Amino acid sequence: MHNSLSIARELGDIENMITRQFHLDRGTEREDNLGDVQYLYEERLREYRELGSMPGEANVLQVLGNLAIKRGQFSVASTLLKQSLQLNEQMKNWPSVANIYSLLGHLALAQKDFLLAEESWRTSLLIGQRIKNEAIQAFAYLNLGRVAYFQGKMMEGNRLRREGLEHLLLRNDLPITTLREIIEELETLNAVTPPRGPRQLFQLLMRFLR
Repeated sequence: MHNSLSIARELGDIENMITRQFHLDRGTEREDNLGDVQYLYEERLREYRELGSMPGEANVLQVLGNLAIKRGQFSVASTLLKQSLQLNEQMKNWPSVANIYSLLGHLALAQKDFLLAEESWRTSLLIGQRIKNEAIQAFAYLNLGRVAYFQGKMMEGNRLRREGLEHLLLRNDLPITTLREIIEELETLNAVTPPRGPRQLFQLLMRFLR
């Protein structure tokens, strides 16, 4: 029994060491060294797999997928993100699942696949609504607004962006300067976006009173 406990503690310490190193690796990422940090991330991936850490593996796969998007390696990014998605779904890690769908939206948008981008961000939005995560909902709305703008749907883009900014206001960790910028942009959007109906106004009020 004591041996089992000591092994568990040792494995936990090893995983913590890998995680700390991974955070250090991420702190070195810059636009001019993406190839170097990719190698470091792949080392952490190998270590997590040897340890049998599904959360660690899923996390690194997600980061590697995002890195591949930055490097224009779209096919590689798709494979990595879908691997991470599968692991996170097995673990029922819904915030990470939503974030991966958001990355898949960015990947689709980079390839000008507007329908797939919209589908990915709507899936992220639905998960954010289900788990009541305002940040996930906010960025899903903002990104859906980007898709609408790219398609020339300016009014729809304004509406979605306004929705996203209003969700951002519900966060309690924003600096005062950012809050001012959001409020100023909302005032501009309200001036050029059709007014809400009674039902929309009620839903907005209930959201802020939650």
